[in-house]
Amino acid sequence: MKKKEKVIIESYTTGLEFKYKGRLIGLLTDEEFRDLIRNKEIQSSLITTETLPFSVLRNIDKGDVKNKRLVISVSEINDKHTSGVLFISQALDLICYADPKIEQIGITTKDDEYLSLSEVGEND
Repeated sequence: MKKKEKVIIESYTTGLEFKYKGRLIGLLTDEEFRDLIRNKEIQSSLITTETLPFSVLRNIDKGDVKNKRLVISVSEINDKHTSGVLFISQALDLICYADPKIEQIGITTKDDEYLSLSEVGEND
């Protein structure tokens, strides 16, 4: 069985910082997000969805994230274990940078939130 990849998302907004660790699920359109909010079954199924490789995000065209929402199945929030939780970002604006050498991506949202994503191993 392939070892699951984990990502760390550090979210920076005015006066607030959060650190989420979990499996990358993917990007949702506005329509998919609305369906997700209305349907608990979709929410539950996303938690167990197969992990999206971090390289998919790293190689995406910077403009292709516009108005989409980043989703991860969360295993830790601020270094405290949790389960059954999804992180869904605000609508994304653009990828600011993608550095393949350090496995890191910077994304801004339409609400001026800054998300720093980095890939880590299962036990990191």
